[in-house]
Amino acid sequence: MPAQDLPADVAREIFILCLPPSLRAGSLSTSKNNSLDPRAAPMVLLHICRMWKYIALETPELWQELALQYDS
Repeated sequence: MPAQDLPADVAREIFILCLPPSLRAGSLSTSKNNSLDPRAAPMVLLHICRMWKYIALETPELWQELALQYDS
């Protein structure tokens, strides 16, 4: 089955599992990955196909924990 043919609810669950553990809701981890890294979830999911972009943007669990890394 092609990835874009996955049912939306299955794709959502897979997308959530793609998040680094530190960005998952309720994580107790203190180390945070950069959630806006274009090579990692959730950002990379926006660039696969239109359907994945739509599903990712409509999945609040992907966006409720954001972490930014910057050089000081």
